[in-house]
Amino acid sequence: MTRQLHSLYLLGILTLSAAVHTAVAASGVPLSQDPHVSTRNARLVRLSYGPAKGKIVATVAKGAVYESEDDGTSFTKFSNINFQPGTSWKCCGTLYEVPAQVGSLSAGTLLFAASFCVGQTASIDVYSSSNGGKDWTYHSTPVRRGECTPHKGLWEPHFEVAADGALVMFWSDETDPCCSQKLAQIRSRDGATWKDEKNTVASNIEPDRPGMAWVTKTPAGIYFMTYELCGPAQCTVFSRTSRDGWNFGPPSNTGKKIETVSGAYFEHAPTTISISHSDSADVSLLVVGQMLYERSGTVSPKNGQVLFINHSSDGSGPWRTMPAPVKVPDARNDPCPNYSSVLLPVRGGSALLEIASDFNNFQTCVAYYAIEPLQ
Repeated sequence: MTRQLHSLYLLGILTLSAAVHTAVAASGVPLSQDPHVSTRNARLVRLSYGPAKGKIVATVAKGAVYESEDDGTSFTKFSNINFQPGTSWKCCGTLYEVPAQVGSLSAGTLLFAASFCVGQTASIDVYSSSNGGKDWTYHSTPVRRGECTPHKGLWEPHFEVAADGALVMFWSDETDPCCSQKLAQIRSRDGATWKDEKNTVASNIEPDRPGMAWVTKTPAGIYFMTYELCGPAQCTVFSRTSRDGWNFGPPSNTGKKIETVSGAYFEHAPTTISISHSDSADVSLLVVGQMLYERSGTVSPKNGQVLFINHSSDGSGPWRTMPAPVKVPDARNDPCPNYSSVLLPVRGGSALLEIASDFNNFQTCVAYYAIEPLQ
């Protein structure tokens, strides 16, 4: 995250930003039927275990949970995550289904993690559900330290299970004097305690601000990571890869810029998924970012309307554009329009579900969802 966006989140002036821009809201269907309820920072999983296998679960900021039992065609409010007393919500939740037994965590357990303040101290707390998101309990605190202020903190957790079976959490960290911000990681082998913290991306250029790590494991066993590199690089989207989900190379290596064959690139808040094609051995990587720029550095006419797709397991092939299911015509550097959108394959992998946020006519930042056939 940029420091500007941290301030916007914590000072609660999203409505002021929206009032300055009166463009048409995003395409798609609002996640909530109440236009005055904010549903930004959406996250998606499809359940792979238990009696609700196949159901899609979505979470949004401050712990509201939605479900879809018709493959993303419609969503309804399902439950709420009640946070620990003495903690206050800060930012940036994530949702993850544990794909295999990790110590005390059984396959199919849902994990939700976010940034919190505990007094004046920053914290990332984890909550778990063993019944598909209906009920939630506090699970653990992988990291708690440093100031909890608009310009300091711990942000944007993300989970993945490494090749050795350990549960890994990545996050953005402003508490280390080494850097303005860095990406860090920690792991749990027993499903309960967290150890072996180390840096993922910590640039030798002090103003660099890598953040918002997102990792997807491809069927070939390659872990593909995207993140923004703010500071001098202006939040351009970069990538790195790993063969084991724990070692992504030297932390000083800031990675490879993601750009299309024509030189178009994303800035801000990327997420990524991999898709297996049932009719072949091919795998596609999909990346979405907040804003699209042309090679010249100007905002693209396709800004807020496309995704990137790459038909390789490690991102080494050419990146091309494809239509985004949700169109956000006023995507800009602001913590709402098209900020940290999420993707999920639906209809047996033949189509793509996206949830993206934008301001509605009541100037509330809400999530919109839509489905687009995959090309």
